[in-house]
Amino acid sequence: MLVPRYIVGFFGHRENYSDSGVRRAIRKALLNLQEEAKAAGGEIDLLSSVARGTDTICVEIAIELKIPVHIVLPLEEQDFAADFRDYPDDWLRAKRLIDFARIRPGPNSMRVINGEAVRPQCYFNQITHVLDASDMLIAVWDGQPARGQGGTGQAVEQARKLRIPTSIIDPKAGEILNHRGAESHLQPDEVMRRLNAQWADMPGLPGGTISDPQVMQDCLDDIAVKSAGRYRPSLVMMILLHGIAAMLAALVLFSFAHHIRPLITGTELVLVSFALVLAWGLHRSETRRRWLDSRAACELLRGLRATAPLLDALHPAVEHHNTSWRRFALSAGLLVQKNASSFDVFELRDQYLNTRLSDTHPEGQLRHFLTKRPGAERLWRLTRRIGYICAISAPFFVAFSLANKCLAWGFENSFPGWIAVAFFPITLPMAAGIAAGIRQALDVRRRAHRYPQIALRLEKSRAQIRFLETPSTICRAISACEEILLDELVEWHMAAQSTEEH
Repeated sequence: MLVPRYIVGFFGHRENYSDSGVRRAIRKALLNLQEEAKAAGGEIDLLSSVARGTDTICVEIAIELKIPVHIVLPLEEQDFAADFRDYPDDWLRAKRLIDFARIRPGPNSMRVINGEAVRPQCYFNQITHVLDASDMLIAVWDGQPARGQGGTGQAVEQARKLRIPTSIIDPKAGEILNHRGAESHLQPDEVMRRLNAQWADMPGLPGGTISDPQVMQDCLDDIAVKSAGRYRPSLVMMILLHGIAAMLAALVLFSFAHHIRPLITGTELVLVSFALVLAWGLHRSETRRRWLDSRAACELLRGLRATAPLLDALHPAVEHHNTSWRRFALSAGLLVQKNASSFDVFELRDQYLNTRLSDTHPEGQLRHFLTKRPGAERLWRLTRRIGYICAISAPFFVAFSLANKCLAWGFENSFPGWIAVAFFPITLPMAAGIAAGIRQALDVRRRAHRYPQIALRLEKSRAQIRFLETPSTICRAISACEEILLDELVEWHMAAQSTEEH
């Protein structure tokens, strides 16, 4: 199983605090949040700067409690060190923590904020970065307004506006002033619960926590392939069975078929019963939900493995597309980051080009869309042609049937005539509907139109990324490329959810 991660942000004063009291309160607050996360089936990570004062204290306590720490600096390290010019001992403490967070492989991390590299704007950027990633907040705050841009008071004010549950610690008394209500406690994540339940049912999967992202991806892919192999054919089969049963029902309306009516009706009963059994089996095994969850998770994890640590695991892009998947992307991203073997931007760029954007690698997304496009286009043309022919032919046979009835031509008394005036007027509209149903069930129209577009955009992205020479442009271009793939994933997920009505 994958352990859900909950991010605890921290802000605090640099001076005018009780060292022993603050240490005691921070430890208590972190222990309380650990218990909340455990009750929700997860664990906590700390996101904080290492500014002089309470920031450093909080990070030190988190390390003592074996809580993973993610250090964020408002400036590059050599510029950040200027804040400690008159406090060399405090800088040595902060520098040890920064170096600790850099140790690889490991669960900790260190990052520098992008944006204005000037004071005090950089401190405000730091507030935004921490709050965007945090599920909970701890703040050592005296209750006074911030004395400048980026101060603790401003961080608490922003957190309240964003409705981030915050524990306030009195810097002098060393007490946790407010007690959050039960509604603000860390909550279990439904997507993670469903995925972990699927993994628990996998035969041969090692018990306990999954620590290898590759094993997790293979497991998810296996579940998705098996579920899709059952769900999609069953869905098409149900559409066909109901359509054929409805056509058979039309036969019993005509006198020439009276001697085989029991056989026709019995066959119809078998078909609709079989369709019902298929539907019940899919519902009972939650095949559709397993397919949707495992395929979405697999593709998200594939992207995370290809982009870590180029893109920040604490700010998964999927939260801007579908927030219900944030916890999985965050937890999986931190696991991938923990196992990352390289942090060289140019090496990671080449690896991204040779795997994620490859047209030959098994996991290449360009290869996927290029190879799937012809099949999607063929199926789109076939179902569209069948539907079109049936739809434009139906009115002529319906009109002919109406004329036969009004003018008493008697065509229904012969089998060829019955085909023209009775069978085709019923079956042609039904066949057009079946073709449309299959087209929607298999997401044919969207795939036939979108796959060529996505392949073209990925080819352009690949050409661009190959010649980029600075870390910032590489990360920005890869982020834009991942947005293209996330758009496709979200579109697929919405289209697949619409098949529930069939």
